[in-house]
Order: sequence, then structure tokens, then C-alpha cells
Amino acid sequence: MDLNNISEFKYDPTTRSVDEILSLIDRKRLNLSPGFQRKSVWNDKDRKKLIDSIIRRYPLPAIFLYRRVDEKTGKEVFDVIDGKQRLESISFFRKNKYPVKIDGENIFYRNLSHKGLQNIIDGYSLNIIFVEGDFDAIIDLFVRINSTGKPLSPDERSKAQYYQSKFLKAAHELSKYFSKKFKANRIFSDNDISRMKDIGFLCDFMYAVYTKNVCDKQSARNNAFGDLTDNRSIKKIKRESKTAINKVFQMFPDIKTTRFVKISDFYCLCVLIYQYQTVKKLALDDRKKNLIAFKLLVALSVGVAQLKEGKQKQNPDSNIYKDYSGTVQHATDSFAQRSKRLEILDSFLSGIFEKKAKNRIFSPAQRMIIWHSSENKCCSICREKLTWENFTVDHVKPYSKGGKTDVRNGALMCRSCNSKKGNR
Repeated sequence: MDLNNISEFKYDPTTRSVDEILSLIDRKRLNLSPGFQRKSVWNDKDRKKLIDSIIRRYPLPAIFLYRRVDEKTGKEVFDVIDGKQRLESISFFRKNKYPVKIDGENIFYRNLSHKGLQNIIDGYSLNIIFVEGDFDAIIDLFVRINSTGKPLSPDERSKAQYYQSKFLKAAHELSKYFSKKFKANRIFSDNDISRMKDIGFLCDFMYAVYTKNVCDKQSARNNAFGDLTDNRSIKKIKRESKTAINKVFQMFPDIKTTRFVKISDFYCLCVLIYQYQTVKKLALDDRKKNLIAFKLLVALSVGVAQLKEGKQKQNPDSNIYKDYSGTVQHATDSFAQRSKRLEILDSFLSGIFEKKAKNRIFSPAQRMIIWHSSENKCCSICREKLTWENFTVDHVKPYSKGGKTDVRNGALMCRSCNSKKGNR
């Protein structure tokens, strides 16, 4: 502790009724979700237990509110430092979003008046501590308070400390974009997403895109928010990360049936596909080759699972399964283990895909050769007669599937057929 570096801090303990506090929320003067706050983590069971405690007039822990002046309106407003889950639960109950069981009957707030219980809830006295101080001290207080109860996950802690980071905001945007795909493919559950584990993964992966390689997870967490502040760089990283993850789902639509739904495995697979697509410029759109790659991922998944169950028979691939299994048993997210995992995956998949041709567009000289080499001067698909003025040239084997931009892989086409052909 540096006694010379202690921020000025003021706090004012008092009480307010539920009605008074919820009135602040309704008038938008109390913010339940300031940037540093975590998502909602309470379930209905937690919420109902809270309402039951209020009806029984049990005392509740104090709620901490950060008191500040809104720069736009000049009005005094409050940010929830601690107590979001409690205030949100009370607010939801008052809005009849869930019932509580009273005398064996599920009853909503709107039906409590005849039991004389609405007044008990509305008038319940909440212990409130209004806090003022430097913003860094407020963040530190938030992290310290939320180290108990349902403590902050590492990803929630990062959000609190770096919530103004452009890099973190980009990860949040990707989280919203991939939410349905993550859940559909069983990469993350609703609970994982509520605890921001998907955002942690995305920050980790985006930093790998930035370095073009796997990274130690803790180092990535420590460095990403400080190293990446330039808008243009962050947009590029976000775009390339989005493209790579989409490519993984496109190439392996049944990934949920393999071990690659585990975050440690999924991370390395995403990094490998990113390297193939963006760094090595490999062609990844051939469905037959993608199916072969998927079968190899299945073989690796089954081999590691059988090894774990003690049912793996000795064969030439046994050592690979043992090596891979070793990378996910301890220090899973270290640079060494991630690098080893990436190396094994690459050894499985690298021979399947071809490198894309350097140039996608046929040069004027190549177009001339292909034109004069054609006897019929007609479209290779619909057989329409072509002229020098209206012919186009396209790849016989699609460029996206590794087809070379070479006169031997070029064919005359009319504009209509060329535009319809796509990557077929």
C-alpha cells in the first residue's frame, strides 16, 4: 500500500425506501448498468429469495451508489457500484415479471394488495451508501466489493477495469454478433455469456489476430487493453477476427459433435484457420476438402476421448493423441501448451488445402492468349457466341478453391454466366 497515493473518498450511509429508489430508476437518475458493471447473474430462484426476505422484513446488505453530476443535464445522478442484482430483482418484481410463492400460491406484485403486502415492499427501508471520489477509486471499490458473494469472473473484472477501452468495446460488438452461433454450436451457454466468458475468449482471440499467433492468456489479458488503442487497427482486427470465426463455423457446421466446443480447443482451431486464411492465403472453400478436414478433427476428438477412457488401442496415431491430450490437462492456456496444440492441429490439416494464386484477376496478356486459343469463341457454359468486346474470362477451378490464375485454368464466358457461377 502506497499511503501517498490514496484517493480522496467520501461516503454517506443512509436509508431510502424501495419506492424512493425505484422512482430514481424510473426518472433515469439511477443507472443499473454503468459501463463498469457486469451483466445480470441472478436467476429467478435468487430473485424470489430476495423478495421473500423483504416480505419477512429481514435486513439486506447495503447498496452502494456512486453519486455524480450528469455533464449533459447538470442533475445529480447515481451509478450502482454494488446492489445491481438486488435492485434489478425488486424492479422486475414490481413490474410483474415473476411471482413469489406465498401460502403455497404463486402471486405477482399486482395481486399483493389484497394481502396487505404491497405496502411492505414499497416501504421497505434499504440501506444505502452514497459514495463520492476519484473514478479510479470507484472502480477499485467495485472490484473489491464484488470479490465475495458471486465474485467477479476474470472477464467481468477486466470489463470493470477497462470498460472505456476501444478494444473491449469491439469484443462486445463481436459478442452480440456471435451470441446465437456460440449458443447453437455449444461453445458458450447462456450462463457463460452472462458471466462474459465469450467476451474474454474474443479479447483473447483478437489479440492472437493482432500478433498472428497464439498467446499466453494472461499476457494477452494484460497487454491487449494497453497495446491496442488505435481505431483503425482495432477495426482491422475486429474484421479479421469476425471473418475467421465465421469461416470455422462455415467449414465445420457440425463442430458441436467434437471436442472443439471446448474453449481451449476452439481457440486454437480459430487461430489456425485465421493463419490459413489471412497469413498463408490457403483456399478454404472446397466442401470436399473441408469434409476431409472435419473427419480428421473427429478422429482427433475420438482418439483423445478413448485415451481418457483407457480404450485407445496402440496404433501409429496413439502418440499424437497422447501429445494433444497433454496440452489440455494442465497450464492449458499457456503459450507453450497453445503452441503445441496449434502445431498438432496444423500437422493434421495443413496437407489438405492449397495455396491461393497470388493474382486473382487474369492479366490482359492472359486474356488475349485464352481468346485466341479458343476455336469457337463462345461461352463455355451456355455456348453463346462471344465477341472481343463482350467476353469475360473466369477460372475453371474456382480461385476460392485453390484454382490458379493461369491460362490453363481459364475459360471464356459471357457476363451473365460469369456472374451466376460464383465459386462453383
